[in-house]
Amino acid sequence: RPQSLGSVRVGDRVLCSDSCVDRVSYVAVTSAEICDGADDQIGWVRLKLSDGTFMTMTEDHPVRVRRRGAQDRVRPAVEVQPASDSITCL
Repeated sequence: RPQSLGSVRVGDRVLCSDSCVDRVSYVAVTSAEICDGADDQIGWVRLKLSDGTFMTMTEDHPVRVRRRGAQDRVRPAVEVQPASDSITCL
């Protein structure tokens, strides 16, 4: 069942998409770190999706991006360009 990212704990199973093998499956969380945003070394990206919802992730989080006129590619979240990119979410 859906839950907030902050409530995920080690041992929980989360739905993941592996674009390298084109597979979606549940995997167990093996470690977790709580980040409150106070650490200056952590950069965050907040993406607004076409349905009006938001996704928040670290700047270096890998995202599979479809860019107009280019082949799909995995890029760091900070490189997503709203005017020309689209991403697929589960």
